Amino acid sequence: MLARVVLVTPRDGLPLLRWLLKRLPWIDARLAGTLSGRLGAVYSLLENNQFRDAFRLSREGLSRCEAPASFAELLWRSSFGDLRGMLWWNFCECFARSATELGDDEREQVVARIARAPEPGGVMEARCLDTFSR
Repeated sequence: MLARVVLVTPRDGLPLLRWLLKRLPWIDARLAGTLSGRLGAVYSLLENNQFRDAFRLSREGLSRCEAPASFAELLWRSSFGDLRGMLWWNFCECFARSATELGDDEREQVVARIARAPEPGGVMEARCLDTFSR
């Protein structure tokens, strides 16, 4: 059986990451601006049934994934590989989920966006198409 290890601060018992984010709010703001941070915000909006905002934020995330990479991102890719394609499909799945709750105009935008996918998405592409077909 594997044991779960959680780093905690001795004083208040919060996990170390949460403790750091409380004391250094600029880190939280910096993380929220990343693609992964935006994706987390989209999932939170979907859980709270805020489909219009999730649709808007997903569209912005897709645009950021399609934008040319900065010099820092190129250095990151050379070391860790490119995650933008995978994140594109995650944003697209959220885009499709929110569009199914909104209307036909939004669904047409999803069809147009899927038609110009940057790369094959594998399982995420299948999930996206399955969500959109319902």
